[in-house]
Amino acid sequence: MPAWRRYTGTFYQHAAAALAEAAATGNLLIVSGGYGLVRADEPIGLYNKVFKLHDWPRGLLEALLVEQARTAGMDAVVAFASTSTDYARLLRRTPCRAAGIPAYLVTAGAVGGGAMRKVPQLLGQAFTAFCTGEHDRYPAGTIVEVMA
Repeated sequence: MPAWRRYTGTFYQHAAAALAEAAATGNLLIVSGGYGLVRADEPIGLYNKVFKLHDWPRGLLEALLVEQARTAGMDAVVAFASTSTDYARLLRRTPCRAAGIPAYLVTAGAVGGGAMRKVPQLLGQAFTAFCTGEHDRYPAGTIVEVMA
């Protein structure tokens, strides 16, 4: 099944319609524990592996992300990830700007108790606002960080 449909966590539940549209454009990449970097429409199998940076050679996923952005002719890279995760660490160290591609990381500020659920929900809602062009409708607590 396509990667964007394989995942069912809170982020994916709150961004489902926007994910479907973004996947159809071909400009959506997913950072995956089992596959590294995968196009949203790319078929993947079942697996249960959390993404950990140390599982991948340093520089590999960063280079692939930059190459995918160039190949797709993207004007910018906009990523959505919880601020202290390996996903965010990978995105922060990817040299998009050095490659001439503006890059932004959308994260969530302090959300109080229940962050394991609230943060992915907030990010799913922010992703939907981004994809629909309603940038003034990001949920409270959304942070947009300029990446290197």
